[in-house]
Amino acid sequence: MAFVQKGIDFAKSHDQYNYIALGYTRMANLLRKRGQNDNALYNATQALQFLPNVNSDSIKAIIYIELANSYVARGEGVSAVRNFNNAFDIALKLKSVPLQCDIYHWISDMYYVYLQNKDIAKDILKKSLKLDKENNYLEGQVRDYYDLARVTDEISYLEKAIALSDSLHFNKYILQAKRLMFLFYYVVEKNSDKALKYLENEPDVKESYVNPGIGYYYLTIGYVYYYGDNSDSALAYFKMAEYDFVENFEESRSRGLFKYIACTYQELNDLPNAIAYYLKALNLSKKTNDAKYIASVSNSLSGLYEQVGDYKQAFLYSKQAKQYADSLDKLSK
Repeated sequence: MAFVQKGIDFAKSHDQYNYIALGYTRMANLLRKRGQNDNALYNATQALQFLPNVNSDSIKAIIYIELANSYVARGEGVSAVRNFNNAFDIALKLKSVPLQCDIYHWISDMYYVYLQNKDIAKDILKKSLKLDKENNYLEGQVRDYYDLARVTDEISYLEKAIALSDSLHFNKYILQAKRLMFLFYYVVEKNSDKALKYLENEPDVKESYVNPGIGYYYLTIGYVYYYGDNSDSALAYFKMAEYDFVENFEESRSRGLFKYIACTYQELNDLPNAIAYYLKALNLSKKTNDAKYIASVSNSLSGLYEQVGDYKQAFLYSKQAKQYADSLDKLSK
């Protein structure tokens, strides 16, 4: 981030508007990855202000894409799609297949992750695959197969991604495919032993989970045990991850961890702790306006309050879950 800021300052001192705008989009991207969604949107809009002085259509498209992703991170789907469309118009004008492919994947990811609509996400990726095959864009095809595997849980797509990456020596995508294979073992097959053995036998995969911070690695091992129905071990690793997340990660990154801790306590029939952690996850979800998480967590809280006999709270959270689920459905349409 320090180097990006130096780049922005240097570009400003020489009136290099392309690089000023590009610098702000890079800063927005970094902030978004750290969970600082408000600051990310601010930097993305700063880039947009320089748009009239930018003479590169490719950079204009990058500005719109980052602005769209910043809106996605804040749960503002309509504004996001408007900017994705602006970027796509430029990609069509440039006849840029790689840029069109990028935008297809960003929009698909929005539908899959934030709007929970796998069918639309899959349809968009198939459009991208058709485009990439027609234009023999091989890197795009690798990405299409990789993301289709994520969205559909069909291992055949993953095998195609790995085979094509190997043949073209696309090391970046080989690692991504290996990570997804690891995920298949513990999420789809629910085989903890197989997943942990795979992780130890693939040091580059293991290192990729350690690099973001030891808490991220503990969280991953917690997932392995959670999906393998070993709640005691899962909770132990989630709690180890919690310390590192609270101390070293942005607050918004803890939301998913709190939800999994709550789910694990629920599996262990420790309802008071389950409720406490669901409430923590809910508070963070409301800060980021994440309708998907709010709907999911509210639904879980409704069921738990019903179990403990607090029917008033059960009703209120059930009502909230339906409200946010309906808003997601409406936004998706």
